[in-house]
Amino acid sequence: MNRRSLIKLTLASAALSPFVRVRLAAAIQEFGSDSVAILRRVARVVLPGELGVRGVDAEVERFAEWVRGYRAGAELEHGYGRPRISYAPTSPVETYAAQLRDIDTAALAKGQPLEALEREAQRAILDASFKAAGVEELPARPIGRHVVADLMAHYFRSSEANDRAYRALIGQENCRPVTFVVERPKPL
Repeated sequence: MNRRSLIKLTLASAALSPFVRVRLAAAIQEFGSDSVAILRRVARVVLPGELGVRGVDAEVERFAEWVRGYRAGAELEHGYGRPRISYAPTSPVETYAAQLRDIDTAALAKGQPLEALEREAQRAILDASFKAAGVEELPARPIGRHVVADLMAHYFRSSEANDRAYRALIGQENCRPVTFVVERPKPL
């Protein structure tokens, strides 16, 4: 191999390396199909029943999309008057997968999948999982501490959940014209 070919090969591999890194990072941030299946079963327990199976599955997909879009090291919103900038920690995907496996194992140890157990058994399994992760309250946004708490925060802090709670098209987190603010929201 001559020097010119070696230089071309080196430059080509250097140019392609960011794309390889992005693909590898995306692969790491994906839930496996088994994790998504467990998350769907858990979501049917913790999200409102009035969403129905399709609605719950859609919320799981939105949460999975949030996880896919998660970028470690991204600058986080620091708010007005807070000069310190904080950065997103490493991706919680591995932690999430382990927590989902633990929840599924605990439910199956009781003889059934989580959604088929009695409410008290479901609550006991989730409470134990929350305590193990140090979760005491619903976070303001998903923070990577516990997959179920983050799923719930992702849904319950959304505009859709707010609209459903008030049974009106408020669009709390949506950009709206001023005229929209002075008019009474339309019912759902």
